[in-house]
Amino acid sequence: MISYDVNDVQFAENEINDPFAQAFVLALKEVYAEYEGMLTEANFDGLIHNSLRHITAQLERAVLQKRFSQLGGLQFDKDLRCIVSYYTGITKRTIRGEFARLLQMASLLNLERVSEVMDYWGENSGQVTWRLTPSEVRKVLGYVAMQSTQRAVY
Repeated sequence: MISYDVNDVQFAENEINDPFAQAFVLALKEVYAEYEGMLTEANFDGLIHNSLRHITAQLERAVLQKRFSQLGGLQFDKDLRCIVSYYTGITKRTIRGEFARLLQMASLLNLERVSEVMDYWGENSGQVTWRLTPSEVRKVLGYVAMQSTQRAVY
């Protein structure tokens, strides 16, 4: 089970030996390889997007149940970008919609302070449509608040 409540040493170790994203992508490659040659391109793309909806839903649930340190938020963002990159390379259709909520969670986890959310939310959101509910935003921002409090103690 991957932890995102990491300190400096654990984060540095994760840089060397990625505990999640690389293994996850490798497992996905193995699963999809069995179907790639058997299905038409359109059907393979459909399989990718149907499985992607399920995978992102599972990842979202996991994120909302985990604890995050500041460095853990950075690690999650890095892991997520690795997975997004993999999917971008194997499908012709855009995957932005499937990953929108997770990418927004990653953005929130990388805020220094809760007050920074106003730089992205509401009138300042520009063309971005927030897909997280207010309660989900509060839950994720709770991690940011804990991080700010922990930094203030040091």
